[in-house]
Amino acid sequence: MSSKQSFSQPSVSKWIYIFWNDLYISKFKYTTKEGLYTCGRRFVENNIRENKSIDLQIKVFNHFIQQIYIRKKENLAIRRTDHQIVLQSVMALLVLKQYEEEDLLFFPPKYKKKSIKSNAKFTTNNR
Repeated sequence: MSSKQSFSQPSVSKWIYIFWNDLYISKFKYTTKEGLYTCGRRFVENNIRENKSIDLQIKVFNHFIQQIYIRKKENLAIRRTDHQIVLQSVMALLVLKQYEEEDLLFFPPKYKKKSIKSNAKFTTNNR
């Protein structure tokens, strides 16, 4: 390998937390916010290709998320695929400007673990 060959930086995964009616529903890893919105846009576009109106999509997305909300609230099992559809539905609703991002999503700040250094010396008093 030549020294001029460059390597791309590995993508850093971050977490997104999804809430509905102030109840935590799920969390997912993602690399870019744009990728999340692309997911929602594609979900809407695929439904349009299947001749589903925007109004119908909005009703179905809201109803599906509401059903998952009820299951979560009652501590019932939620399938992994349902969590994935929740993500797509939430992103689709954001793309369709039905909600504000701050109402449904939480992007926690990135933090680094700090090492704990102590300058205090422990002494024992022997009497």
